[in-house]
Amino acid sequence: MIIATGNPKRGLSQAINSEFEVDFFSRETGFDFTDSKHREKFTQLSLNYKIFFNIAKLENFLQTILLKEVYACWEAHQHSGLILNIGSTCCYDLKGRSRLYEAEKASLQKYSYMLARKSLNNSSQMGCNIKVAHLSTGWIGTSDVKDKAGRHGKVTTKDYCDSIRFLIGLPPMLNCNELSLEAFTE
Repeated sequence: MIIATGNPKRGLSQAINSEFEVDFFSRETGFDFTDSKHREKFTQLSLNYKIFFNIAKLENFLQTILLKEVYACWEAHQHSGLILNIGSTCCYDLKGRSRLYEAEKASLQKYSYMLARKSLNNSSQMGCNIKVAHLSTGWIGTSDVKDKAGRHGKVTTKDYCDSIRFLIGLPPMLNCNELSLEAFTE
């Protein structure tokens, strides 16, 4: 079973919900991740799952903070599993923008990589295998995405879900730290 942040009725979460058996947590389900007590409850609940999809676009670096908290909880309880962080390719090419979104996604990407390396280097000392992966894309073809930049190349939700299946299906002693998907423009 999979635990995830996000609203299963919108965007990428909706597409993932149609392809995987997922328990989603968001404001719509009574979880406000800006509240540290809700995050603590979520991290404890995550121990009942082998896979955590960190999907929701949480502002103020909360997506990275939640990654830190879930990882620490799993490590403390010697819980093995996969943490899949959903990022964006905007973290690679900031082009002097000043939007916080790009910095938040860059933070998530860098911290995901740091924890993946920590897990790979210390799994025998930790007594568990916590896989940490970062999946980033450019435009995703969901009903919520508006083609603001006039680009036509979009990663399909099927391609995205196939990539998730690939990451989930890796052998136990193999981790893909990062996977980035982009579609050619039409």
